Amino acid sequence: MIKVEGAKSGWINAWAYQSSRPIEGRRPSRRYRDLLIAGAQEFNLPQEYIAYLKQVPYSNLPFISRLLPPLIEVIERTKRRSTP
Repeated sequence: MIKVEGAKSGWINAWAYQSSRPIEGRRPSRRYRDLLIAGAQEFNLPQEYIAYLKQVPYSNLPFISRLLPPLIEVIERTKRRSTP
């Protein structure tokens, strides 16, 4: 748990995740990096930070990159249907 300052909410507690077994030189997937960029843009984070995120090297696994988004969509739809 960390403290973060929201533009409207002020200081709040938030969960932050960090690997307990970091591996040196490991890169995020392109999808994950692009999600970080989209979130940074959506919340109007500084352009310098967005530029930094855009230059972060990523791993590209074409087969998994194409397969994962539809799979996640199916899982999300299933969750929505099963939630009362």
